Amino acid sequence: MGEIGWSLNDPIVEKVSFSRDAADFWNVSVTLQEANPGSLKEKVVRVKLIDQTRTHGTKEAGQILWPVAGSRTPGQAARTTLTFNTASASRPDHMKVEVDLA
Repeated sequence: MGEIGWSLNDPIVEKVSFSRDAADFWNVSVTLQEANPGSLKEKVVRVKLIDQTRTHGTKEAGQILWPVAGSRTPGQAARTTLTFNTASASRPDHMKVEVDLA
């Protein structure tokens, strides 16, 4: 099952992808970019991976903070890829990604 929806227009979610690591666990990667160079100024973006089936007994599978200014090249929009390890050998079909400003 896949579902994408958002109410933020900055940062832009460029891509969500799935891959397996060396231990055969699934990883979820989220690529984000500022809408325009400097548009997020000094803000911090919070990205959460939510396990809607509570496979590991908890709803929140992970959280990463992205300090936007730290990855900005002068004159270009900041861009990053954040990767969550699900610690699960089962395909993460019921995961949700939440993006907000911290």
